[in-house]
Amino acid sequence: MGHFRTATVAAVAMLVLVPAPGAPQDRPAQAQATTGARPRFDVASVKPHRATDDIMFALQFHDGGKLTATGSLRMLIRTAYHLQGSQLVGGPDWIDSELFDIEALSDGDPTRDTTLVMLQELLAERFQVRVRTERRERPVYELRLADGGAAVRPQLSRSAADCDASSPAAFSPDARLVCGVSYAPGRLDAVGMTMRALATNLSLWVDRAVIDGTGLEGRYDLQLKWAPDGVPHAPQFLSTPDL
Repeated sequence: MGHFRTATVAAVAMLVLVPAPGAPQDRPAQAQATTGARPRFDVASVKPHRATDDIMFALQFHDGGKLTATGSLRMLIRTAYHLQGSQLVGGPDWIDSELFDIEALSDGDPTRDTTLVMLQELLAERFQVRVRTERRERPVYELRLADGGAAVRPQLSRSAADCDASSPAAFSPDARLVCGVSYAPGRLDAVGMTMRALATNLSLWVDRAVIDGTGLEGRYDLQLKWAPDGVPHAPQFLSTPDL
C-alpha cells in the first residue's frame, strides 16, 4: 500500500495556545449571538463527562445542525482545527486529563466544515481558548506509495460508502463500521478514509507529524496491523470532516 519515508525537516503549521485565565464555564445550554462574520451555535451545553464508560473521544454530526462530542480539550481543539498531535502546543495542565460532553444545535443543516468553525467559537467562549498560528521547521514522516505505484492492493480498496453525505452514518444497524475509523492495539480499521485523514490518524501512533505524499485522491477502505510498542491516548472511534 505505502510506507513511511522520513523527511529531514518540513515547515509545519503549529497552533499555539495562548494562556487565558479561567476553567471551562460549566453552565446550562443557552442561546448565543449569531451575528458577526463567524457562525455560532444557537444553543450549546458543555458539561464534565461523568459517565464510567471507557470513551476517550467521540464526535458525531447529526441532521438538523446538531453536534455531539465527548473528549479532552486537546482532542476537541485538534478536531476543530484539523490538527495532528504535534501541531498543538501549550495549554492548561488539565488539557488531557479532563473529559467534557458537548451538545450543540444550530439552525438549518450546516456543512461539517461550518460546524467545526462553530466548535472553534464554542471553545473560545466556554474554555477561553486563544490561539495563534506559527510555522516551524520540524522533522516529519511522509506517507508515500510503495514500489508498484498506485495499484490498489487488497488492504486498500476504493470505498463504496457515501462518506461525503452531510451526516454519514458511523455504524450500520448491525454495528458494522460504515464511515469512520476504529482502533485496537496494533490494528486500525477504516471505511471511507482519505489519505490525508490516514496521515492524521497515523500521527496518533508516532512521535512526529505525518504528511500525505501518496497523491491518491478519493476515499478508501483499509486495515493496518502492526506489533504495538504501547497503546497511546487515542480515540476508540473518531469521525472527522477529513476522514
